[in-house]
Amino acid sequence: MVRRIEKILERWFLLEPPLFQVLCLHELIAEDSITCPVRSGKKRVEYNPDMLGKMTDEALEEVLKIEAVRILMKHPYERFPDGCCLIAAALGSNVTVGDNYVFKRVRIHSPADFSLEKGQYYEWYAMKIQEQLPPS
Repeated sequence: MVRRIEKILERWFLLEPPLFQVLCLHELIAEDSITCPVRSGKKRVEYNPDMLGKMTDEALEEVLKIEAVRILMKHPYERFPDGCCLIAAALGSNVTVGDNYVFKRVRIHSPADFSLEKGQYYEWYAMKIQEQLPPS
């Protein structure tokens, strides 16, 4: 898995310098216990090797791109909307990324999935999604 990720980073060095830089500033750690393909926080990018192992190289690259964009936008970890639970913040992040980038091999939420308008910002999406969630 490490070699597959290294090949993507080598390509990003020339084609996607900001994505290359942000991932290189984080420690890549295999973590079997996480329930998502990739997550980040505290200068770490953790990945589930079993989930990523089932992906094509193209899908793996898109998953890494999604996480790198999240890190660059500082959410949902540093920009955590007031009054939102972790689920709403994570979904708001997904919607923001899905609203601004096209992914061909990986499905990510879009504003339409929550009957929301396009072109809004992360905190707005997170708050609107929080309103749709059942009270906790």
